Amino acid sequence: MKMKVSEAARYTGLENDTLRYYESVGIVSPYRDPESGYRIYNDWDLHFLTDSKWYRSFGMPLPDVVSIVRSDTLEELTARCEKQSTALLHKIDDCQGKLMALHTHLERIQRIKYNLGMFTHSMSPAIIYQRNQLDPSPEFMSKLRHWKNLFPHVNHTFAMNQDELRNLSPESEPYFGFSLTTQNALKYHVEPKSPAQFFPSRQSLYTIFEARGPGTFINSFRNQVLDPLKEQGQSIYGPVWGNLIVRYHEGSELFRFFEVWLPLDI
Repeated sequence: MKMKVSEAARYTGLENDTLRYYESVGIVSPYRDPESGYRIYNDWDLHFLTDSKWYRSFGMPLPDVVSIVRSDTLEELTARCEKQSTALLHKIDDCQGKLMALHTHLERIQRIKYNLGMFTHSMSPAIIYQRNQLDPSPEFMSKLRHWKNLFPHVNHTFAMNQDELRNLSPESEPYFGFSLTTQNALKYHVEPKSPAQFFPSRQSLYTIFEARGPGTFINSFRNQVLDPLKEQGQSIYGPVWGNLIVRYHEGSELFRFFEVWLPLDI
Protein backbone atom coordinates (compact mmCIF):
# COMPACT_ATOMS: atom_id res chain seq x y z
CA MET A 1 0.00 0.00 0.00
CA LYS A 2 1.40 3.37 -1.05
CA MET A 3 -0.16 6.74 -0.30
CA LYS A 4 0.52 10.42 -0.85
CA VAL A 5 0.39 12.88 2.07
CA SER A 6 -3.30 13.71 1.67
CA GLU A 7 -4.23 10.03 1.40
CA ALA A 8 -2.11 9.07 4.40
CA ALA A 9 -3.71 11.90 6.40
CA ARG A 10 -7.20 10.57 5.65
CA TYR A 11 -6.11 7.01 6.42
CA THR A 12 -4.48 7.83 9.78
CA GLY A 13 -6.73 10.71 10.87
CA LEU A 14 -3.70 12.96 11.23
CA GLU A 15 -3.32 16.43 9.73
CA ASN A 16 -0.97 16.98 6.78
CA ASP A 17 1.21 19.26 8.93
CA THR A 18 1.37 16.59 11.65
CA LEU A 19 2.59 14.03 9.12
CA ARG A 20 5.35 16.38 8.03
CA TYR A 21 6.27 17.11 11.65
CA TYR A 22 6.37 13.39 12.47
CA GLU A 23 8.74 13.00 9.55
CA SER A 24 10.98 15.78 10.93
CA VAL A 25 11.28 14.04 14.32
CA GLY A 26 12.04 10.66 12.79
CA ILE A 27 8.83 8.68 13.23
CA VAL A 28 8.56 8.03 9.49
CA SER A 29 10.81 8.45 6.46
CA PRO A 30 8.50 8.55 3.41
CA TYR A 31 9.98 7.98 -0.02
CA ARG A 32 10.22 11.12 -2.15
CA ASP A 33 9.16 10.57 -5.76
CA PRO A 34 12.01 12.06 -7.85
CA GLU A 35 9.70 13.11 -10.66
CA SER A 36 6.75 14.61 -8.83
CA GLY A 37 8.45 15.45 -5.51
CA TYR A 38 5.51 13.89 -3.64
CA ARG A 39 6.10 12.03 -0.40
CA ILE A 40 5.02 8.43 -0.70
CA TYR A 41 4.10 6.52 2.47
CA ASN A 42 4.46 2.75 2.46
CA ASP A 43 2.84 0.14 4.72
CA TRP A 44 5.43 0.50 7.47
CA ASP A 45 5.12 4.28 7.49
CA LEU A 46 1.37 3.87 7.99
CA HIS A 47 1.95 1.30 10.77
CA PHE A 48 4.33 3.69 12.56
CA LEU A 49 1.92 6.61 12.17
CA THR A 50 -0.99 4.54 13.50
CA ASP A 51 1.11 3.39 16.47
CA SER A 52 2.16 6.98 17.13
CA LYS A 53 -1.43 8.20 17.21
CA TRP A 54 -2.41 5.30 19.49
CA TYR A 55 0.31 6.01 22.06
CA ARG A 56 -0.25 9.77 21.84
CA SER A 57 -3.93 9.16 22.73
CA PHE A 58 -2.67 8.20 26.23
CA GLY A 59 -1.15 11.66 26.52
CA MET A 60 2.40 10.38 26.13
CA PRO A 61 5.03 13.02 25.31
CA LEU A 62 6.08 12.96 21.67
CA PRO A 63 9.75 12.14 22.42
CA ASP A 64 8.56 9.00 24.25
CA VAL A 65 6.37 8.07 21.29
CA VAL A 66 9.27 8.50 18.87
CA SER A 67 11.38 6.17 21.01
CA ILE A 68 8.58 3.59 21.29
CA VAL A 69 7.93 3.54 17.56
CA ARG A 70 11.53 3.62 16.34
CA SER A 71 13.88 2.12 18.91
CA ASP A 72 12.50 0.87 22.25
CA THR A 73 13.03 -2.63 23.52
CA LEU A 74 10.08 -4.34 25.19
CA GLU A 75 11.47 -3.42 28.61
CA GLU A 76 11.88 0.24 27.63
CA LEU A 77 8.41 0.38 26.10
CA THR A 78 6.91 -1.19 29.24
CA ALA A 79 8.69 1.32 31.47
CA ARG A 80 7.32 4.24 29.45
CA CYS A 81 3.78 2.83 29.65
CA GLU A 82 4.08 2.36 33.42
CA LYS A 83 5.35 5.94 33.77
CA GLN A 84 2.37 7.27 31.80
CA SER A 85 0.00 5.10 33.85
CA THR A 86 1.27 6.84 36.99
CA ALA A 87 0.87 10.25 35.34
CA LEU A 88 -2.73 9.44 34.39
CA LEU A 89 -3.51 8.31 37.95
CA HIS A 90 -2.19 11.65 39.24
CA LYS A 91 -4.34 13.47 36.69
CA ILE A 92 -7.42 11.47 37.74
CA ASP A 93 -6.71 12.30 41.41
CA ASP A 94 -6.36 15.98 40.49
CA CYS A 95 -9.65 15.97 38.54
CA GLN A 96 -11.46 14.20 41.37
CA GLY A 97 -10.18 16.80 43.83
CA LYS A 98 -11.36 19.64 41.59
CA LEU A 99 -14.75 17.96 41.18
CA MET A 100 -15.11 17.66 44.96
CA ALA A 101 -14.13 21.32 45.37
CA LEU A 102 -16.75 22.34 42.81
CA HIS A 103 -19.43 20.24 44.55
CA THR A 104 -18.50 21.90 47.87
CA HIS A 105 -18.82 25.32 46.22
CA LEU A 106 -22.29 24.44 44.92
CA GLU A 107 -23.35 23.12 48.33
CA ARG A 108 -22.31 26.41 49.96
CA ILE A 109 -24.32 28.38 47.43
CA GLN A 110 -27.36 26.18 48.09
CA ARG A 111 -26.98 26.73 51.86
CA ILE A 112 -27.38 30.49 51.51
CA LYS A 113 -31.20 30.45 51.47
CA TYR A 114 -31.31 28.17 54.53
CA ASN A 115 -28.58 29.75 56.69
CA LEU A 116 -28.74 33.45 55.82
CA GLY A 117 -29.25 35.27 59.13
CA MET A 118 -29.68 31.98 61.04
CA PHE A 119 -27.31 30.86 63.81
CA THR A 120 -26.73 27.12 64.19
CA HIS A 121 -24.30 25.13 66.33
CA SER A 122 -21.52 23.60 64.27
CA MET A 123 -17.94 22.39 64.58
CA SER A 124 -15.72 24.68 62.56
CA PRO A 125 -13.30 23.00 60.14
CA ALA A 126 -9.64 22.93 61.16
CA ILE A 127 -7.75 25.19 58.76
CA ILE A 128 -4.42 26.82 58.00
CA TYR A 129 -4.90 30.52 57.25
CA GLN A 130 -2.57 32.89 55.44
CA ARG A 131 -3.52 36.57 55.70
CA ASN A 132 -2.78 38.83 52.76
CA GLN A 133 -0.24 41.48 53.58
CA LEU A 134 1.02 44.59 51.84
CA ASP A 135 4.44 42.97 51.69
CA PRO A 136 6.22 43.22 48.34
CA SER A 137 9.18 41.13 49.49
CA PRO A 138 10.14 38.28 47.13
CA GLU A 139 9.75 35.75 49.97
CA PHE A 140 6.15 36.72 50.75
CA MET A 141 5.17 37.02 47.08
CA SER A 142 6.58 33.52 46.51
CA LYS A 143 4.43 32.17 49.37
CA LEU A 144 1.38 33.94 47.95
CA ARG A 145 1.97 32.44 44.51
CA HIS A 146 2.23 28.99 46.10
CA TRP A 147 -1.17 29.45 47.74
CA LYS A 148 -2.76 30.63 44.50
CA ASN A 149 -1.27 27.67 42.64
CA LEU A 150 -3.40 25.46 44.91
CA PHE A 151 -6.69 26.84 43.53
CA PRO A 152 -9.47 25.61 43.64
CA HIS A 153 -8.66 23.88 46.96
CA VAL A 154 -7.91 27.22 48.62
CA ASN A 155 -10.73 29.32 50.10
CA HIS A 156 -10.89 33.11 50.12
CA THR A 157 -10.98 33.58 53.89
CA PHE A 158 -11.23 36.41 56.43
CA ALA A 159 -10.20 36.19 60.08
CA MET A 160 -10.28 38.59 63.04
CA ASN A 161 -8.88 38.17 66.53
CA GLN A 162 -10.49 39.55 69.68
CA ASP A 163 -8.62 42.87 69.57
CA GLU A 164 -9.59 43.43 65.94
CA LEU A 165 -13.23 42.63 66.73
CA ARG A 166 -13.26 45.16 69.57
CA ASN A 167 -11.82 47.90 67.35
CA LEU A 168 -14.00 47.44 64.29
CA SER A 169 -15.09 50.59 62.51
CA PRO A 170 -16.68 51.27 59.12
CA GLU A 171 -13.21 52.34 57.93
CA SER A 172 -11.61 49.07 59.01
CA GLU A 173 -10.00 47.02 56.28
CA PRO A 174 -11.37 43.50 55.79
CA TYR A 175 -8.92 40.90 57.04
CA PHE A 176 -8.80 38.67 53.99
CA GLY A 177 -6.40 35.94 53.02
CA PHE A 178 -6.44 32.31 51.97
CA SER A 179 -7.04 29.05 53.82
CA LEU A 180 -6.79 25.30 53.37
CA THR A 181 -8.44 22.59 55.40
CA THR A 182 -5.84 20.65 57.37
CA GLN A 183 -6.56 17.63 55.16
CA ASN A 184 -5.65 19.57 52.02
CA ALA A 185 -2.73 21.25 53.79
CA LEU A 186 -1.24 17.83 54.49
CA LYS A 187 -1.89 16.71 50.92
CA TYR A 188 -0.18 19.77 49.43
CA HIS A 189 2.57 20.08 52.06
CA VAL A 190 1.51 23.45 53.50
CA GLU A 191 2.75 23.89 57.06
CA PRO A 192 1.36 26.35 59.66
CA LYS A 193 4.58 28.34 59.76
CA SER A 194 4.50 32.07 60.45
CA PRO A 195 2.92 34.14 59.03
CA ALA A 196 0.39 31.33 58.39
CA GLN A 197 -1.86 30.42 61.34
CA PHE A 198 -3.50 27.19 62.47
CA PHE A 199 -7.15 27.40 63.55
CA PRO A 200 -8.28 24.17 65.26
CA SER A 201 -11.79 22.79 64.95
CA ARG A 202 -14.01 24.34 67.63
CA GLN A 203 -17.63 24.29 68.73
CA SER A 204 -19.05 27.39 67.08
CA LEU A 205 -22.11 29.23 65.89
CA TYR A 206 -22.35 29.15 62.10
CA THR A 207 -24.17 31.70 59.99
CA ILE A 208 -24.20 33.34 56.58
CA PHE A 209 -24.37 37.09 56.00
CA GLU A 210 -24.68 39.32 52.98
CA ALA A 211 -22.61 42.29 51.86
CA ARG A 212 -22.84 44.35 48.72
CA GLY A 213 -20.12 46.30 46.94
CA PRO A 214 -16.86 47.85 48.17
CA GLY A 215 -16.89 49.29 51.69
CA THR A 216 -19.91 47.32 52.92
CA PHE A 217 -18.22 44.31 54.54
CA ILE A 218 -17.59 45.66 58.05
CA ASN A 219 -21.05 47.21 58.54
CA SER A 220 -22.72 44.09 57.14
CA PHE A 221 -20.72 41.87 59.49
CA ARG A 222 -21.51 44.06 62.47
CA ASN A 223 -25.24 44.45 61.72
CA GLN A 224 -25.97 40.86 60.66
CA VAL A 225 -23.58 38.93 62.91
CA LEU A 226 -22.16 40.79 65.92
CA ASP A 227 -25.24 42.82 66.90
CA PRO A 228 -27.68 39.83 66.80
CA LEU A 229 -25.19 37.81 68.86
CA LYS A 230 -25.03 40.56 71.46
CA GLU A 231 -28.84 40.75 71.60
CA GLN A 232 -28.93 37.00 72.26
CA GLY A 233 -26.42 37.34 75.10
CA GLN A 234 -23.82 35.27 73.24
CA SER A 235 -20.08 35.86 73.63
CA ILE A 236 -17.30 34.99 71.23
CA TYR A 237 -14.23 33.17 72.51
CA GLY A 238 -11.30 33.24 70.15
CA PRO A 239 -10.66 34.27 66.55
CA VAL A 240 -13.62 34.56 64.18
CA TRP A 241 -13.12 33.36 60.64
CA GLY A 242 -15.15 32.68 57.54
CA ASN A 243 -15.11 32.24 53.77
CA LEU A 244 -16.41 34.13 50.80
CA ILE A 245 -19.09 31.87 49.32
CA VAL A 246 -19.91 33.73 46.14
CA ARG A 247 -19.89 37.09 44.38
CA TYR A 248 -22.45 37.82 41.68
CA HIS A 249 -24.15 40.69 39.88
CA GLU A 250 -27.75 41.75 39.45
CA GLY A 251 -27.82 44.61 37.01
CA SER A 252 -25.33 47.19 38.24
CA GLU A 253 -25.32 45.91 41.83
CA LEU A 254 -22.78 43.53 43.32
CA PHE A 255 -23.82 40.92 45.91
CA ARG A 256 -21.49 38.98 48.20
CA PHE A 257 -22.28 36.19 50.65
CA PHE A 258 -20.01 34.96 53.44
CA GLU A 259 -20.12 32.05 55.84
CA VAL A 260 -18.64 32.54 59.30
CA TRP A 261 -17.83 30.45 62.38
CA LEU A 262 -18.06 32.15 65.79
CA PRO A 263 -16.26 30.10 68.50
CA LEU A 264 -18.10 29.48 71.77
CA ASP A 265 -16.85 28.85 75.29
CA ILE A 266 -17.98 25.23 75.79
